[in-house]
Amino acid sequence: MGSSTTDNKATNLDLDHSAIICLSVLAKHSLVAAAATVVVVAVVVVAVVVVVVVVVVVAVVVVIEVVVVEVLVVVAAAATVTCSSSNSSSSSSSSSSSSSSSSSNRSSSSIVVVVVILVIAVVVNVVLLLVLLL
Repeated sequence: MGSSTTDNKATNLDLDHSAIICLSVLAKHSLVAAAATVVVVAVVVVAVVVVVVVVVVVAVVVVIEVVVVEVLVVVAAAATVTCSSSNSSSSSSSSSSSSSSSSSNRSSSSIVVVVVILVIAVVVNVVLLLVLLL
């Protein structure tokens, strides 16, 4: 009878040892799963932050581009109106050949001003679009 009690105790110890090993393996797997979950959540958070930053930067650049282009178009229009009104007043005030030549010079200079302003607007657009692409 003594040997069966010893055998039962040995079997119980083996079962306890096996249970401890199983629990240890489960604990390790739980830690790995928790670490993997943390990594996945961190990657998702970083991806969301990057997307939000990119959207904000694109929106700001587009707003700046629209404002700059609108300002340059208004400046070009104002320069055109100013130069044309000064041309018409100078041509109506005197009708000599010298005033008509200065009027044509002013007219060509107003065209140059408008072209320069529009070229600046195109360059600003290209630079801002390159910023968006990078």
